[in-house]
Amino acid sequence: MDLIKKLLNKLISGDSSYYNLISEAERYLNEKDHEKAIECYLQAFKENKGRDVDWANLSYAYYQLGDYKNALEAINKALSFSPENPEFLYLKGPILYKLENFDEAYKCLIKASEKIKKGDLYEILGEISLKYKKYKKALDCYLKAYRLNKNNTNALFVAGKIYLLFGNLDRAYELFKKLLKEEPEHSCKEIVEFMDKIVESIEKNVYGDIYNGIKLLESKDYVNALKFFNKVIQIDEDNDIAHYYKSVVSEIFEDYQKALESIYKVTSIFERSIHYSKIGDILTKIGHSKAVEMYNKSIEIYPNPYAYFGLAIYYYRNGNIKKASNFFDKVLEIYVDDFLKNEMDIFIIYSLIGKAETTGIEKYYEGALQHVNKLLEKDIRNSELWKIKGYLLYKLKNYKEANECFTNALRLNPNDIDIMKYSIIVYEKAGKYDDVISATTKLKNVLKNDEADEIFKKLMNNEIKDLEIPSPLQNPPVMYYKIDHVQYYLANLYKYVNVNPIGAFIYLHFIENSDILEYINDEEKLKTINELLKELKRKLPAEMYKYCESPENYKPNKELVELCKKELMKFGYIV
Repeated sequence: MDLIKKLLNKLISGDSSYYNLISEAERYLNEKDHEKAIECYLQAFKENKGRDVDWANLSYAYYQLGDYKNALEAINKALSFSPENPEFLYLKGPILYKLENFDEAYKCLIKASEKIKKGDLYEILGEISLKYKKYKKALDCYLKAYRLNKNNTNALFVAGKIYLLFGNLDRAYELFKKLLKEEPEHSCKEIVEFMDKIVESIEKNVYGDIYNGIKLLESKDYVNALKFFNKVIQIDEDNDIAHYYKSVVSEIFEDYQKALESIYKVTSIFERSIHYSKIGDILTKIGHSKAVEMYNKSIEIYPNPYAYFGLAIYYYRNGNIKKASNFFDKVLEIYVDDFLKNEMDIFIIYSLIGKAETTGIEKYYEGALQHVNKLLEKDIRNSELWKIKGYLLYKLKNYKEANECFTNALRLNPNDIDIMKYSIIVYEKAGKYDDVISATTKLKNVLKNDEADEIFKKLMNNEIKDLEIPSPLQNPPVMYYKIDHVQYYLANLYKYVNVNPIGAFIYLHFIENSDILEYINDEEKLKTINELLKELKRKLPAEMYKYCESPENYKPNKELVELCKKELMKFGYIV
C-alpha cells in the first residue's frame, strides 16, 4: 500500500514547451509510468526553474521508484518555494523515513499533522514513535490512523500489540476482536483463540479435575480417573499435565503402546523432567534400551528421584548390579523438599531393598522394614504394604511374622493369587507342612489350572524348596508425580514463559489475584515467588509484543526462562 498519495496538480494553461512537458509528466504520473514522468520533469526544468508543485511531483515519482536521495533533493526544492506547505512536509516525512533519518522525518510529519489529518501520516508517525520507544505516542498515532481509515486493520493490530506492551491484556483483546470482525482470518485470530482457551481453562478450574483424577488414581479407580483427565483435555487439548496422567493410567493397565502415545504427545506440547522419566519407565517395561537415554534426558532437565529410580530398576533387571546399586544410592541421597512424605518413603523402601539385593547386606532390609511400619501406621488397610513387609520379614528369615503379613494382605485382597503362593513358600520355610498342604489345596481350587498342579506336584515330591518369593523390584509400582494446586499453576506459568508469553501473563495475573500464594507457608519460598512474579510482570509485556510479531518464529528470552527454571525448581518437579 502506497503511504503517500500523488500530489495532484492544478490545471495549467499555456502552450510553451515547458507547460507541454509538465502536462506530459502529469499524464505519465496518472498512468504510473514514473520513469517517463521523471524524464519530462527534468527536461522541463532545463527550460524553467519550475513551480513548487512540479518539484513535489518529481519527488513523488522518485519516491515511487525507491530513489529516495533524489526524492529528497526534489522535495527540498519544492519546500524552498513553500517552506510551510503541509503537503510537501507530508511527502518529505516518508522520504526521510526511508533514508532512516527518523528524527527529521518525525519533525516533518508532526508539523504536517497540524494541518493534514490522514491515516497514512499517523501510521508512519506511529512507526517512528515505536522505534524511539515512545509507546504512548505510538499508540495514539495508530489509533488515529485507524479512526481516519477504518480499512486500516494493520493500524488496529499494532495498537493492540502496543497495549500488550503496557500489559493491558483486556484492551488488546478488545482491539483484536474488533479487527476480526473486519478481517475474520487475520493472523491475530490464533492469538484471540489462545487467550480464550487459557481463560476458559482457569475459569473452569481444570485443576479441580486434575486433583479428582489423581485421587481416583490413588484409590485405584483408574477408569473414572481417566474420565477426569479426558475432561481437562476437552477444555485444553494442550494440557501436558492431563496427558501425563493419561499415560500413567495406560501404564497401569499395561497398555504400553497407548501409554507411549500419550507421553509422546506430552513432550510435543512441552518438555518437563517428569515427562522423560515416564517415557523411561514405559520403555523399561517393554525392555527397550532407549529407556536409559530418556532417564538421562530427564536428569539433564532437572535431577529427580523418578529418573534415578527408573535407572536403578532398569539396570537391576538387566543384571548390571553395580550400576543398579549406584542409582539406588542416588535415590537415597537426593534431598526432596516439596514432596509428599509417603511418596518419598516408597522410593526409600524400594531403594533400600535394591541396596540389600545388590550388596547382600541385610541391614538394608531392616531399614526398609522401619519405613514400611511407619506407612502401615497411617494406612493399615494397604495390602501392597503388607506384601512388602511380608517379603522383608521373609528375607530376614522371620517366617512366622512374614506369614502373618501375607495373611493380612490376603484378608484385604482375597483374590491375590501371588499372596497365596507366598504363603505356601513361607509355611514351607517355617516347616509347617500341614499348612503348606492346606494352602496349596486352596490355591489349586482357586486356580484350577496346570500351575496349581505343578506346585502341588512339587510339594508331593518335596521340591517346594525350589520356589522363592520374587523381589518387589521385579514389579515395582507405577510411580508418578502428584502435583498440587500451587505447583499446577506455577507449572503452567513456567510452560508459557517458554512457549507463549501471553499465556504466561494470564497465569501471572491469575496467581497474583487469587489466594494461591497463601498456601505457600515457607517465607523464603514466598519471597522467591513474589520476586519472580515482579520480574515477569516487568519483562513479559515486551515478550508478548515480540510474540505477536511472529508467533511461529517466537524464541523466548533465555535469561527469563533460566530465571524461572532456577526459582521454580524450589517448588517441586514442575520444570
